[in-house]
Amino acid sequence: MKIEQEGLGVSYELPDFRQRDVEEFWNIRRELDGGDRLSGTERNGNIVRAAARLGWLEGLKEKDVDDMRPNAVSWLANAIADAIAKAFEVPGE
Repeated sequence: MKIEQEGLGVSYELPDFRQRDVEEFWNIRRELDGGDRLSGTERNGNIVRAAARLGWLEGLKEKDVDDMRPNAVSWLANAIADAIAKAFEVPGE
């Protein structure tokens, strides 16, 4: 699934998610979150970091997220969350 926002200069091809992919994503998110309550900005950053660590975002490394514009991180985090949610949709329902 391609996620793209031309105005922000963000474009990535996400994998066709399997159960193991989503489970690994959430394990990394828990690790990054440290069990603490985080702000929305911090959560967005960790969503993008987890996807980067998994190699879902070609050319983007986990450490690179710190230097991204917050609006790009926010948009990308929402696009990743939407793509994961779509993996749970049941066709025809």
